[in-house]
Amino acid sequence: MKMFMGCAECRTQLSPEEILQSPFVLIGTVDQLVEDLQVRRERWGISYYVIFEPYVDAFAPVVARLAGR
Repeated sequence: MKMFMGCAECRTQLSPEEILQSPFVLIGTVDQLVEDLQVRRERWGISYYVIFEPYVDAFAPVVARLAGR
C-alpha cells in the first residue's frame, strides 16, 4: 500500500528529493511511513500530525504500528 499526503503547492515547487525530506509530506508504504515518522520525531521533535478525513482509514495501519499493535 502506498500513501501520499501533502499540499499541492509543495509538490509542484520542490524537487523530488526535497519532497521526500519535507516534514509536511508523507509518501511510502506503511513501513516507510513508520520509519519516516520516527526519524522526524527524533530530528525535529514532531510528534503530532493532522491526517485529513479522506486518509484516516488508509493511515490507520501506521497508527497501529506506532502504537505497538
